[in-house]
Amino acid sequence: MRKSYVILALIAAAAALALTGCDALFQNQFKAMNLGQPDPAKLAEQANSSDPVVAQTAQVTLIEQKLQQTDASQIVASINVAKLTEVGENPNQLINAIIPASLQGESKKDELAAAINSLVELKADIDKLADLIKAGGATEAAKDQLQTALLVTVLAVLEPAGSYTSVGDAVAEFVNAGESADPAEFFKEPDLEALKDNDTIKTLLEANNFGSLEDFFSSFNK
Repeated sequence: MRKSYVILALIAAAAALALTGCDALFQNQFKAMNLGQPDPAKLAEQANSSDPVVAQTAQVTLIEQKLQQTDASQIVASINVAKLTEVGENPNQLINAIIPASLQGESKKDELAAAINSLVELKADIDKLADLIKAGGATEAAKDQLQTALLVTVLAVLEPAGSYTSVGDAVAEFVNAGESADPAEFFKEPDLEALKDNDTIKTLLEANNFGSLEDFFSSFNK
């Protein structure tokens, strides 16, 4: 497997960012709806509202809070899409375009691993957002969050290989292992067919007027 292929999840995130730009923080929007301060317990309650705008805004805010509490926000916010389109498949340049400098290097491996794992842990929250979209249509707040949702869902498809116990550990070791590293030592080969059939991914793509992952990626080659 090529190195650039194995970090498909991160490349997908970079492409997804081009849909709407970096994620917005929705705390102010939540307050504007007179729903008070975005307390996590209150957000969880409001996410079950029968009003799709209230429910999705609460769920998005909950996701944003969790994102901002970790270094994962650095990955989402700092991906250089323009740079990514220029580097082709050069592994080192791809990593530089995807992983922020603040999370690169041997001394930052633990931080990078924690950031990746925190994104994977958002999967249940992202799945719930997708369910809310299916039930009530996508609000603007939900659409603005879809790039993070795609990143989380694709990362969740990756499985660590060998002695690595988490996706984060495998990613952190892999990006610091050099160009000659064998991806198979870090990851099991991703099941891309399963990704195409993922219900959450389909919901997120349809909300942004894409019929499939192929359509999504093809849109960046026009």
